[in-house]
Amino acid sequence: MKYYLAIVFICTGLFIPLAQGTPPQDLSAVYRKHARPLSATSDLTPLISAAKDKRLVLLGESSHGTREFYTWRAEISRRLIETGGISFIAVEGDWISLARLNRYIRHEPWTLASARHALMIPNRWPRWMWANEEFVEFAEWLRAFNSARSPENRVSLYGIDIFSPWEAMDAVLDWYRSHHPDQFDRMSDQYATFAAFRDDPHGYARAVEAMDDQERGVAKVLRNTIALWQNSQDSTRQAAFFAKQSAHVVSAAEEYYRTMGQSASHAWNTRATHMHETVGRLLAVDGTESKGIVWAHNTHIGDARATSMVQRGMHNIGQLSRQQLGENNVFLVGFTTGQGTVLASRRWGGPRESMRIPSPPNDSFEAVLKTLAMGDALLIFPPSDALPPVLQHTIGHRAIGVIYQPEQDHRQYVPTTPARRYNALLYVDNSTALTPLHEKE
Repeated sequence: MKYYLAIVFICTGLFIPLAQGTPPQDLSAVYRKHARPLSATSDLTPLISAAKDKRLVLLGESSHGTREFYTWRAEISRRLIETGGISFIAVEGDWISLARLNRYIRHEPWTLASARHALMIPNRWPRWMWANEEFVEFAEWLRAFNSARSPENRVSLYGIDIFSPWEAMDAVLDWYRSHHPDQFDRMSDQYATFAAFRDDPHGYARAVEAMDDQERGVAKVLRNTIALWQNSQDSTRQAAFFAKQSAHVVSAAEEYYRTMGQSASHAWNTRATHMHETVGRLLAVDGTESKGIVWAHNTHIGDARATSMVQRGMHNIGQLSRQQLGENNVFLVGFTTGQGTVLASRRWGGPRESMRIPSPPNDSFEAVLKTLAMGDALLIFPPSDALPPVLQHTIGHRAIGVIYQPEQDHRQYVPTTPARRYNALLYVDNSTALTPLHEKE
């Protein structure tokens, strides 16, 4: 899966090296008006009050390896779940891998003994994104919360990303074998071309250049599975939905790998659209009154229109959610850090390490936040139609992926208008690295 890095954090052109200048003097003063210290869980109350009635709350992170991002997202999610109405948590992770954890959280039969066991199984790099102590603690809380609730009212946890399509393909075919054995051979044949490149997406990307569109059968399997789901009975509908979503994963992943060498923006949008539409399907299946929470990187949950992404024709979950559900029904929360440590790797597929995050460049959003001199902080921005001109200032905003080279930190900044990109933001002044479950990556 090494091409995930190329598409997301290099080829997109999101990042710019920042000048070592000084932000406008009034910028710090204006942000200070909307900031408050963040030291206890009770300090989240203004955010919870603002977000609790939204249909969708999206919680970000400026790195995939920061402990505080996971613990604060967990606390926000707990508070929102306890207020009522939350049907699911959707995370930037694999649909199939996290299905094991979901069964455990929901007290369903044939589950593993603990959240730790469920999270130790996935082998796709980087495992630390979800196989970490911080996420285990939240998953166990979810299971405990669900224990007193009826099955139809239990909170679920899903992965919404496109990766691990081969496991999703296996799930689709297993469903056909069990529920529609007369169609199994035909569906298996439709998957054959893509299946031949199992775990070799680069080989598929090369080979597909010579293929006719008619040779690809993943879309046919998807259409057939959707039709069977629509006609399924109540007793089999849950299994049919799982197969249908697995087929969506396969179809989106095939398009992603097929196009990644042609257009980085198109490949990014394929992935973003799949994640957004998956969240929409989860909202729909739980009814018109359902509400959800999404955990993903800031580059996915912050409105792309308020960043340099828009200049490359790229969109993301935050933008699409606002456009589809309406800005009044969506609440976007960004997360960032001034300095500290982060769990990451210097190269794709390489060993993880706890790296030191340097102080941010002077001409960056994080540098402005440090000048607030209040340590960790919560910022809640005014509505977009009431933003003062100074809050519409574009500034570099830190973004660290699973790949990170601290000596190149000055290149890890996305031009952003923060108050348009998010409804609120949590700033951690001195963050710490995640605690991984696996001894080695």
